[in-house]
Amino acid sequence: MGVSFGKRIEDILRNNKLNQREFADKINIKKQYVSWWVNDKVEPGYKSIVKILQAFPEVDANWLITGKYKEYDNISIVNDHSSNYNICKECENKERTINNLNYIIDNLKSKIDKCNCESEKRKLK
Repeated sequence: MGVSFGKRIEDILRNNKLNQREFADKINIKKQYVSWWVNDKVEPGYKSIVKILQAFPEVDANWLITGKYKEYDNISIVNDHSSNYNICKECENKERTINNLNYIIDNLKSKIDKCNCESEKRKLK
């Protein structure tokens, strides 16, 4: 079994030297939600995950959602670009954010494709 979502949030807090209140402020949510996540009472929805990934572009989307790192090469795109073209840290973070958001979009599309609800499919078009 992988690391719980709460432990992954704790890792982000520790790596960024933030407490739960500071983390909540940074992603514009109530502190109570962060407490619930850390204590594994509830997991965030996609909107909250997107907020986390936008505020912390160094965080890998797949790791945040599943506890595992991506099994495909999107994560290496950032490293390849930054080493070959000397992209600044800010641009590297933006590249990572784009890759993370693309991962979330692909994940949502696959879930909608599996859904039988026609109204949800129409919303995506």
